[in-house]
Amino acid sequence: MKVTEKEVAYISSLARLQLGEDETRTMAAHMSRILEYIEKLNSVNTSTARSTFHAMEKTNAFRDDEVQESLPTQEALRNSPAPHSDFFIVPKVL
Repeated sequence: MKVTEKEVAYISSLARLQLGEDETRTMAAHMSRILEYIEKLNSVNTSTARSTFHAMEKTNAFRDDEVQESLPTQEALRNSPAPHSDFFIVPKVL
């Protein structure tokens, strides 16, 4: 797939980039090579390839969710610098 200089100029205007004529020609050539490589990758048969999310095999490191009893309110408030009844007092955030 060939990218034209007109397409590069349009893309650069969308990105608010000011490219000179030489830069536009260079970018058109680079973008064309990138798209040619992508087309080459698309031609590879991947129907038997297994989907992966990581390059190496990983397993879930999270534990299963289990219902547990909560920390008692008074114990949670024990280290609070300014507890009030059953609440934490915190500075206002605006």
